[in-house]
Formats: sequence, structure tokens, C-alpha cells
Amino acid sequence: MLLPETITAAQFDSTLLCYPALLKALSASKTVKGDAESLEELDWFRFMSAPNRYMKREGDERDVPLEKDDVVRLVKWKLKHGKFRPNLLKLVSSNSPQGVAATSLASFAMKDNISAIRTMSLLSGVGPATASLLLSVHDPDNVLFFSDEAYRWLVCGGKEQSIKYSLKEYEQLEVRAKEFMERLGVGAREVERTAFVIMRGGAEEVRPESAASIQNSRITPSQRRKSNEESAPPERSSTHPTPHKSKSAPILKPHKTTSSETLSARKPRAPRPKLPESEIPDPKTLARRASQRLRHANPPPPCPERPRTTEEKLETVLEDLKCKGAALARVVSPPPLRNRRFSRVGGEEGCK
Repeated sequence: MLLPETITAAQFDSTLLCYPALLKALSASKTVKGDAESLEELDWFRFMSAPNRYMKREGDERDVPLEKDDVVRLVKWKLKHGKFRPNLLKLVSSNSPQGVAATSLASFAMKDNISAIRTMSLLSGVGPATASLLLSVHDPDNVLFFSDEAYRWLVCGGKEQSIKYSLKEYEQLEVRAKEFMERLGVGAREVERTAFVIMRGGAEEVRPESAASIQNSRITPSQRRKSNEESAPPERSSTHPTPHKSKSAPILKPHKTTSSETLSARKPRAPRPKLPESEIPDPKTLARRASQRLRHANPPPPCPERPRTTEEKLETVLEDLKCKGAALARVVSPPPLRNRRFSRVGGEEGCK
């Protein structure tokens, strides 16, 4: 096992590269059907998204308070990543959002990590280990999470010892972590993941990818084929080379070429007959035909109708009324009967 006193920077980097593969295997074994987030997703939130949101940067006037939902997600990661404690998530979820925000701001304002952990531990369900986890999101380079693997590797020398998760134990862990980080020039997040790989045995089971294999995977097949052709020794040319015949190779037929004999054998085209001068139209006729073709091809747009005046509308209405009146008169008073004579008294005499 690699020890913190003897590990080199190269060994530290190679061990850190084993963390993603170990996490993937652990996530596959701990993911239960119905879980909203897997361990890999929670791990990305713990090491990437949450520090990017809550990390204090130069020029910031004030700290960003923790949100209750993010605290619950961090506790879920802690339970899946380490030991599962069934009542811890319920206790943490019982805190109010206002209490989480106020307590986190007060904890971030403390000068030393021990005082900050004491302040953060005022929340329900939050002890020194969970408090260090929440503080590591605010200062990921200097605050080390109080995990079992980090404590046993840095303080206990890789031995399996019981942990009480007290402030005194965290003080020991903080002293050893600062010495180790100053010696190798690394951050707290890297130390936490490297200790996890070493204590879980991932450095022996999973080998990290070398730089040559990573660079080779980025080369396209065409580039690899070209490099192989350049590095291959030149073939010796024999005096009598034999062509290689392949059954799958298609047989190409030669193109037909036209020689001078075939060109001379062709019959020349007959010239077009000339029209007599009497049938040739004059220029005016040609111009008229051309204008007719243009008119047929592009007909002129229809002319818009002129709006009718009020007088014209009245005349139309009067004519319609006259026609209707004449029709009504014919219906009411039919024409007189012909060939009939009436007496003065009113009787009908007869027809002639």
C-alpha cells in the first residue's frame, strides 16, 4: 500500500486517475432501481457543480449561502459513497431553508476550520464529518472532507481503526492533510479521492491509462494507416514482376476511341436548303411576328376597373325599377282579348 509519507507526485497522479473507474464500478453496485440520481451523478455534483456554485472567489463581496436541496444532495452522496446511515437524511431534511442559509453564512465567516465546523454542526443531523463536507464545497482546495478513507490513510497509516468522528480527530486529520498538501502541492479534493482509491484497493485492481495510449486513441484510422505505411520497409522489386490477379477485382473495358479513319468514313451532313428570295419575309413582318410571340408569352396584366360614380349607380337602380314595374304591370293587368265586342249595357254580343 502506498503511504502518505513515501508516495511520490507521479504515484499520486497515477492513483488519482484510477478514481473514475473505481467510482463507476461502485456506482453500478450501489444504484437501486427507482433512484433519482446515481452515484456518478451525485459525485459530479459534489466535486464539480457544487464547488463551482458556492466556492468563494476573489472580488466577491459576500459568500453564497447553501440551499437546503443542495445540502440534501450532498448528504445523499455521502451515504452512497461511504457508510449508509438511515436516519441521517431525515434529520437533515428537517432543517428549514432559512436556517440552512443563515447557519452556512455564519460558518463561512469563521476564520478557522474548527470554528466553522462547530457553527455548521448547529444544524440538525450535521456532525463534524457532514459539516466538513459542506465546508469543502465552499473552500475545496483547503478544507478536507472528514471521510473514513482520508482519516485512516493520513492519520492511521492505512490501518483499519474505529473512528468517533469528533473534533479532536478532525484536528489531527487537518494537520496531516496540510503537511501532505504542502509537500506534493495538491488540493484537498485530490487528496480525498486518492485516499479513497488507496483504501478501497482500486490502485491495484485498476490501472490508469498511460499518456501514450491516450494519445494513440486520439489518432484517426487514416492517420494510423499512413504512419504504418511510412514506417514499413520498402519492398524489393524483382526483375520479373508478376501481376496480382484478384477474382473480386472488376474487369475494366477500354473506352472506344475514334480514329481518323472512322471520322473520314462518316457521311457529312446535308446542307439546309435555302429559301427563295420571294419567300423570305421582310423586316417589318419579322418584327410583327416577334411582337406577337412576346404578347402571347407575356400577356399584359388586366386593367383595373374604374370605380362607378353615384350617378351611374342611381341610373342602374332606376333601370332595374322600371323593368320590375313593367313586369308587375303585365301580371296585374293582362292584355285585352281580341275579336270580342261588348254592348253598351255590358253584355257580350259575339264574335265576328
